[in-house]
Amino acid sequence: MLIRSMTRTAIKVAVNSGIVASTPFFILGILQLIEAFQSNPNAQFGSIGYIYQGMIVGKLANLGRTPTAIDQIILVVSLIAFSLYKNDSNEFTEEELYELVAKYNADYRESIHVPSLLKDLEEAQIVVRLFNKNWRFIGSHLRDFFIAKYYVRTLADDGSEEKENALADIKQMIE
Repeated sequence: MLIRSMTRTAIKVAVNSGIVASTPFFILGILQLIEAFQSNPNAQFGSIGYIYQGMIVGKLANLGRTPTAIDQIILVVSLIAFSLYKNDSNEFTEEELYELVAKYNADYRESIHVPSLLKDLEEAQIVVRLFNKNWRFIGSHLRDFFIAKYYVRTLADDGSEEKENALADIKQMIE
């Protein structure tokens, strides 16, 4: 009983201080981490990025997506997040998503189906449809995670123009 009370208090503090978004996605993630830690007290947990990655992969896997499909979804979502970041926006339209996915499909010779992608992202609690029919990430922290995923992927791409642009972006962020 004492542990349950302490857990509840810790979650309230994390949510009220803005460390964790108060959506079911993040609360469930915290509870899963606590449960995992209770079953293995010696477990090592990395940064919050690893936690997000684990929750996202778990939710997409629960939708029946394969590891390859999950990687593809994460890549496309990182492109969405980066586009929002570069355009200083928090929302995207389906038309913008169709354009982004068309470019991705052409560049990578893939055939992502936008309605299916949106359904997966909504069911996995990654994006939500707004009253104005636009879409946005559930919480700015989640969007920031995907922006970071974009930069990690881009910085690993030696010699590309994208990498040079990413390095310039990062330099500007820290100056």
